[in-house]
Amino acid sequence: MRTVIALALFLYPLAGFADGDWPASHQKGKQAFSHSDYSGAASTFEFCWPLARTALEQAITANDLGLSLHALGRELEARGWLGRAYDLWAAMPSRALDLAETALGLVNVSRALGDFSGAEQILRRILAMPFDDAEHRAALLNTLGDMLREQERNSEADGQFREAIALKGISRERQLEATLGLADLARKAGNRAESEMLWNRAALLARETRSIKLEAVALRGLGLTRSDGGDYPTAESLLRRSLAMLEPYAGEDPEQVASALGCLAGLYRRQKKLSLAEDALLRAIELDKRNAGEEHPQTALLRELLAELYSAEKRFDDAGENAAKAYVSMRKSFGENSTAAAAALATAALVNYRQKRLETAAEQYSSALSTIRANNAAMNDATAEIASHYAAVLAALHRNAEARRIQAELKSFGWK
Repeated sequence: MRTVIALALFLYPLAGFADGDWPASHQKGKQAFSHSDYSGAASTFEFCWPLARTALEQAITANDLGLSLHALGRELEARGWLGRAYDLWAAMPSRALDLAETALGLVNVSRALGDFSGAEQILRRILAMPFDDAEHRAALLNTLGDMLREQERNSEADGQFREAIALKGISRERQLEATLGLADLARKAGNRAESEMLWNRAALLARETRSIKLEAVALRGLGLTRSDGGDYPTAESLLRRSLAMLEPYAGEDPEQVASALGCLAGLYRRQKKLSLAEDALLRAIELDKRNAGEEHPQTALLRELLAELYSAEKRFDDAGENAAKAYVSMRKSFGENSTAAAAALATAALVNYRQKRLETAAEQYSSALSTIRANNAAMNDATAEIASHYAAVLAALHRNAEARRIQAELKSFGWK
């Protein structure tokens, strides 16, 4: 579940720019963008580029063209233009805040392309710069926290969100982003009471800021937390409400609709409503494939859920194919030794376990847990479930001493 900070074009007054056709042409591009005519905006900004006479005009044009292309899903082109804007701002020491704005756009494009390492480097570089604007710093911290949370680097993410929310004078929007991140981290850690409190606070902030999409994200998180606690009727009501709020935005923000469908599919899976779960997952995967691409981590997460579902139905060929694709995507985006890749490998292990390929499953579970431990990931419900399955595989292979060690670890965690 991702919360993407909304980006807007630079709203510079026309005064102070060089004479010529650039100011009026750029204004036309801004108007097109404000009316969601991203194709028209991109064409206008492309026309503006050769008209830009100063480095300032060039930086603004490159940034706004990059954001327009990003809105159109033309991410490689968007990255090129935003990178050009970034370099132009970096050569102007007095424009640190403008550099931060473009950096946020460049990070969102890099994430869309699955380049999480590059996105993190950009954010950390900007955050190391001395600028006093709390609002921009909070936006950067929240974006970094959201990205770290997506990679299961939860303790690092927690620090970013807490640093952001402690800043004085930040807007409700920045408070909302940090609260959403902290709520999801509390849910992942099994702190359901704290998580519910934070989701409810986020929903209130979203209503105060009239952000329908982020209120839907908060309700989705609350639904997931209720599902984790076994309150399936309430969870289903909340998740359906969240999806209904997001569906009108499917054209401009398909990723959030796909995420809502994925969460609803997970609930259906817990309720043994397998046909409904499969339908929701297939629809979500199709949305993410069109929006982010076949190999994007968001698509991979949904494929992991689909692999688990198919393996429960003994459709092992389909399960293995989806698990393999998810693992390849996670390794490519985050690295072979990442927690995200380890979780995908554990999904492949589950498929093999259910197919009675016990030796292969044991090897995969062992590798996945070793990676998770090496990354100092906290023992949460997801990790405990992986360990529980591994213990069952070891017991089936009569490797009883190893199985008992895993079971003792689970008992110390409180896993039943």
